[in-house]
Amino acid sequence: MEGGEEENPDYRREEMQHIYEGIYVKRFSLFYGERIHYYITEEDGRNERLTRSALLEYKDDEHEAGDDRFTMVNNMAIARDMNDEITFLKLMEDYNRQTYLTNALFVPAGSGMRRK
Repeated sequence: MEGGEEENPDYRREEMQHIYEGIYVKRFSLFYGERIHYYITEEDGRNERLTRSALLEYKDDEHEAGDDRFTMVNNMAIARDMNDEITFLKLMEDYNRQTYLTNALFVPAGSGMRRK
């Protein structure tokens, strides 16, 4: 495809995973305020044709609440955008605590490290 990665460093070309007859998927995460413009093309060996193009954007009402790190980062972005410094600092503190505890409690397999 002409253009692409050389002209636009934000452009990425990735294959979709085939999961069932004629069904392909690609997973990605969007955070508050982010948008992604995507293009789906099909190749027949010699030619490539555009079959779909759309713009996706994060919408808060479409996502579940949770306390995982992605949700925490997303909520920090929302609090920052709303100039809610108290909530932002609380969320940042919670995120740092969760990161510290995760690193203290879990050691990557094969790292050779042992807990005392």
